[in-house]
Amino acid sequence: MATQTPQATPTEKRQVSARTIIVLVFVVMLTIFAVMNRHDVPVWLIKGLNMPLFLVIFLSFIMGAVIGWLVKGIQTARFFRNLRSE
Repeated sequence: MATQTPQATPTEKRQVSARTIIVLVFVVMLTIFAVMNRHDVPVWLIKGLNMPLFLVIFLSFIMGAVIGWLVKGIQTARFFRNLRSE
């Protein structure tokens, strides 16, 4: 019985997806945005607190996303509640 040696496979070229390119572009844009907006701004919620502007914008984005997620959950719960009552 002869033993078979594995044949060398041709090197596969890895395809870069459009999604990967878009994510990289947004990461670069976010990095540039953060570097350009690193000056401290006063935060009125906590007196005497100064934060970098990009951090204030990021936290505002996170709070908005959480509010949207909660509202969507409330709407879904109402929808299913109405289905049960019919």
